[in-house]
Amino acid sequence: MTGHASRQTETDPQTQVVFKILRPREWTDFCTSGRFEGSPDDQRDGFIHLSARDQVAGTLAKYFAGEDELRLLAISTHHLPANSLKWEPSRGGALFPHLYTVLYSDTVIGESAIARLPDGRHDIPDHILLLGCGDTGEDTGR
Repeated sequence: MTGHASRQTETDPQTQVVFKILRPREWTDFCTSGRFEGSPDDQRDGFIHLSARDQVAGTLAKYFAGEDELRLLAISTHHLPANSLKWEPSRGGALFPHLYTVLYSDTVIGESAIARLPDGRHDIPDHILLLGCGDTGEDTGR
């Protein structure tokens, strides 16, 4: 993430990649249908909760502690419908990306399993977090 004269912060609205964590059933349904209408929490709040690169670890720790078989989706903001992504204050006043439409599979540019370490923390795959950072990333088969 170096080499840019004016580097954007991870929560800058111009960020090109945002992330969604899916539980096993959500992942299976997404693969089958090609769409995700949100978790029960998303549906309650009226938008799909996403995270910027620097927010993924905190989101995992706060909302997915102790959970296994999670998937991390990397979503291109350029493939989302116009005005469907809003950066709004959330945890501690930080701006988080909120998606006000269905998430379709054609917006996903990468995905990976999230393993749990012996101490219970989640092991976030570096290759997925690097998507949109100026490298080509790794082909994850999606």
